[in-house]
Amino acid sequence: MQGKGNRGVRRRPVARHPGIYYRPGPAGKVRPPYEISYFDSRGQRRWLTVDGTLEEAEAKRAELMLRRRRGARVEPTRQTFEQYARDWLARQDCRPRTQEKLVWALERHLIPYFGRRRLDQIDCEHVASFIATMRRKKLRGSTINTALQPLSMILGQAARRGRIPVNPLSQLERGERPRLDDQRPKRILTLESVRQGSQRYAATISTLEERRRRLGRDAGSGASLMSASPGARVSVFRLSACACTAMCGCCLWGALTRFRVWDVRVGRRVVRPSR
Repeated sequence: MQGKGNRGVRRRPVARHPGIYYRPGPAGKVRPPYEISYFDSRGQRRWLTVDGTLEEAEAKRAELMLRRRRGARVEPTRQTFEQYARDWLARQDCRPRTQEKLVWALERHLIPYFGRRRLDQIDCEHVASFIATMRRKKLRGSTINTALQPLSMILGQAARRGRIPVNPLSQLERGERPRLDDQRPKRILTLESVRQGSQRYAATISTLEERRRRLGRDAGSGASLMSASPGARVSVFRLSACACTAMCGCCLWGALTRFRVWDVRVGRRVVRPSR
């Protein structure tokens, strides 16, 4: 919406539209672009070029005046998106994994697309075009959404500080936002796979029983696993992990790695996690 006016011609006020100016064309006609005059938060007069209709220029000036009356910070910036984004990233205090995601989104997607553009020139049309470009690259909705999260945080902070009028992402229509229903299909266990897993689990439990009896005889203490050597206990633990894995994938890996030797009740044919 913003553009450069003809600096070689003296600006003139538009009749019956205070605060809006134009630079006459060849025949002295009133034509775009228009220039609006307003005062920023420090009381300094500013000029803004609106490359649009007269109604758009009026709406822009009214918006700036309303924000100033409400106490919002109104101060233009000449920073590019890359400059502002890198300053924003340096101020973030977050976990290493979150920092890694932010750096990935900025360096891989946001800075290559928005980097040289002035921060106050980014509007919702640019953001919608960015999303469409990522869709054409066959990226999933979750990937696009991960890249949009730091973009929304950066532009939201810029709007709060008065660098831009509003966060452009808040103006996106529903159809312009990334869809999250294009994920990979989840695995659903069938009755046959559960039956086969149960058979494998029963066979592994039988192996565990035989291994326990052998350890009990070697340790000379009846049937106590804890009295066996550390190497033998580790061997039984590996077998118990195999037993859990044999349960047709019913255990998540995070839960599987928490199993210990004493979680396997071999005599009762039960696997009961202690935590």
